[in-house]
Amino acid sequence: MIFPTHGAAATFDMGLAALAVVVGVLCAALAVRFYMRIWSEPVDRRRWWLLLTGVATGATVWELHMLARLAVAPEIPQVYDPAIVLLALLAGSLACTGAVWFSVLPLGKWAGYLIGALIGFVSASVHFAGAIATHAAGEVHWHPDLVVVTYVWTMAVSGIATSRMVYGNRNRAGLEAVVVFGVSMIVQVPLSLLAVDVIPGEAGQPPPGMTEAGALSMVVIAVAAMMLVLGAAIFAIDQSATRDARARYRHLALHDTLTGLPNRAHLRESLEEAIAASGALGARLALVCIDLNRFKPVNDVHGHAAGDALLRGIAAALRDTLGPGEFLARTGGDEFVAFKTAIARREDALAFAARLRAAIARPVEWEGLALAVDCAAGIAFLPDDAQESEALFNRADLALYRAKDDPQDPVRFYEGRMDEASRARSALAMELRDALREDRFELHFQPQADLGSGGVTGFEALVRWRHPSRGLVAPDEFIPVAEATGLIRDLGAWVLQEACRIAAGWPENCRGGARGGYRVSVNVSPLQLAQPDYVETVQDALLASGLAPELLELEVTEASLVADHERLLEVMQGLKRLGVRVAMDDYGAGLASMHALRSFPFDRLKIDRAFVDGMLSDPQALAMVEATLLQARALGIPVLAEGVSEETHLAALRRFGCREAQGYLFGRPMQAAEAAKLITREEARLAAAAAAAGASRSDSGATG
Repeated sequence: MIFPTHGAAATFDMGLAALAVVVGVLCAALAVRFYMRIWSEPVDRRRWWLLLTGVATGATVWELHMLARLAVAPEIPQVYDPAIVLLALLAGSLACTGAVWFSVLPLGKWAGYLIGALIGFVSASVHFAGAIATHAAGEVHWHPDLVVVTYVWTMAVSGIATSRMVYGNRNRAGLEAVVVFGVSMIVQVPLSLLAVDVIPGEAGQPPPGMTEAGALSMVVIAVAAMMLVLGAAIFAIDQSATRDARARYRHLALHDTLTGLPNRAHLRESLEEAIAASGALGARLALVCIDLNRFKPVNDVHGHAAGDALLRGIAAALRDTLGPGEFLARTGGDEFVAFKTAIARREDALAFAARLRAAIARPVEWEGLALAVDCAAGIAFLPDDAQESEALFNRADLALYRAKDDPQDPVRFYEGRMDEASRARSALAMELRDALREDRFELHFQPQADLGSGGVTGFEALVRWRHPSRGLVAPDEFIPVAEATGLIRDLGAWVLQEACRIAAGWPENCRGGARGGYRVSVNVSPLQLAQPDYVETVQDALLASGLAPELLELEVTEASLVADHERLLEVMQGLKRLGVRVAMDDYGAGLASMHALRSFPFDRLKIDRAFVDGMLSDPQALAMVEATLLQARALGIPVLAEGVSEETHLAALRRFGCREAQGYLFGRPMQAAEAAKLITREEARLAAAAAAAGASRSDSGATG
């Protein structure tokens, strides 16, 4: 085909020119794909994709223009300078690599156009370098106007394409760039061919060391083929690695890292699918919520490594016991949820739960120890108890809550009245908030007595709720709800402040008498101890009331030891620095041991009232009381017995060496005014006893 150009005539191999465009577009697509991959890579791996993109871009430019150059006047003998051709490849690749590197720097929006223009400049220059490397049997004729047009076009369009890649929408920027580059090549190739043509003439002796057109064509086509194959292979490997990475990330996102079991997200996804399938088939589904018992002591006694080993062992045992249509997930620290499809009878769900409980109960070997726990389980049915996953979760959880409350019945089915109880608890929680805001709580004080003299030594502050319609409500009814809702923090702070204020007003405490005053004991919830500023809260209450720190005693339960050993020790040390006393309440009812007593600086133990009440009829209770007093004596810790209501209790406690007691025998809980009157009477009694003792000594002296 002949194109007239400025009065001259040039012939072109249109097939080779079209091949140049096709190869250029394909290689450009690979280079763009490599470039777009840069943005999804971490910083430490970007440099390799930058290098790959730069080399691919330089090679694309070189192949495009070398093939186009070979298309000029194919019937005229031509040879090429291999040094210039190779230099064009190396220089183009280096320049494109530098441009690509600068394109990822935060240089501003116009930088994308400038960097693209640089790549366009390199592209046109490589073509014209090929023209310079050409030695033909004729005259190589340059057209400066078309050379300029080629540069302007290539730089402008390349700038637009590069800017789209850098600043465009990531979802379509790559495709837009390939389209723009393709249009650029379709126009650029004819322009660059027309800018430099060959006019036939006499054949001269070619310079030495030249490469013939056929050989160069084979090299360029081989390089293009190699780049396409290599690029396609890299692209395929990258896609495969991306799919594998996504699969790994999805597995991590849907599975628990410790046990390998599905996590809560996976459970919800699988449960939704199972619910849809069960609904389509009209089948029932059972959801089982499971909570481990005695798991926390394993962590506390043997360490977290033992707890992790136990969880992994339990997970393996549970996984082995699952059958078709059954699914299990770990949803929390010691919480698991399972479901079973195609449930025909309640007995099937009960058997499923029993199988899971048996797997959990199997001992797990760890460093020569056999670690074992059991569990409670709550069961809810679809569609009987709920139609949707969230409601099904809630109702199975309600059943679990009841199962944990009753160790004798560790597996409970959901029942409608559980919702009523839950609503009642919610209503009670709302009333508690109102009562706290409207100051409807009050403190009653139960005296504590010295068993030697029978005198009052202090009082335990007990909170009561003055309900507008129900009258005086005992703490057993509202404290569990306050703890479950977190209200115990505000309520506990009020009790502490009020107890300190009232105790600071007792006459003996105000005077700082010779007996040192009367202590006030305040119960503390584990949730209060978990507050990071609890010691400061106690200090503020003492400062606001003016109560001497040694007259305040805070009672913690064994549950506080189990909840967080380190936190409790830190808090106790802080309280000790203030001068506040700390007592262990209800000793013997939980898991506290001699080791715990030695580890924590308790000032007093309070024996659980259940043991005191049963010690005359139950040999085990009697032994527990005696053992507690022996342990405390060995550690130098005073003991107070709770629940003393009969003289026989008193006699037994004195026989075992107990020095203080509390109970109905010494006085029921009373209002603050009555406690103040009791203190006044006690002071009068002590004064009378002291006067009588003084008179007796005087009489003895006179007689002598």
